[in-house]
Amino acid sequence: MTRRTARAVVMKLLYSLSLGCEDMTATMDMLFEEENPPKDIMKYITKTLDGVREHIIEIDDVIDRLAQGWAVERLPKVDLAILRMGVYELIHTTISDKVTINECVELAKTYASPASKGFVNGVLASCKRELDSKTPDGIAAASPDEAENTGLPQPTQTETLPDKPE
Repeated sequence: MTRRTARAVVMKLLYSLSLGCEDMTATMDMLFEEENPPKDIMKYITKTLDGVREHIIEIDDVIDRLAQGWAVERLPKVDLAILRMGVYELIHTTISDKVTINECVELAKTYASPASKGFVNGVLASCKRELDSKTPDGIAAASPDEAENTGLPQPTQTETLPDKPE
């Protein structure tokens, strides 16, 4: 089983969860028994599924904010499962952002509607941009106007040179 296949498994389990499946442990045990994946793949599936479940409120808030014009409750369940996994990986793992976004777009191409790949790409790319705009300590970088109101020392303006005579 490859990591791509493992992501498809996670997406399917998250899809089941969004439909109200309560017993993920039994579903995972059955899947692991049938597929017999390597231990590192089992660990990835378990860690990702548990991580999404643990951070579901945060993840759904991010999706709700970035999926312009769509409330989480109204998203197609396959799209939602893919986005939940993608946002979790972007925020809470060290997996390459490019890999995460690409793999989620590939899942959307395979399992969702034709328009979903662009939607998934847009939401995850927005999430990545938002994360990139934060400082290493997780605080959003302030715009110059916002920085003035923080009480922090402001960078000094450089002297402007006079225009060259013509």
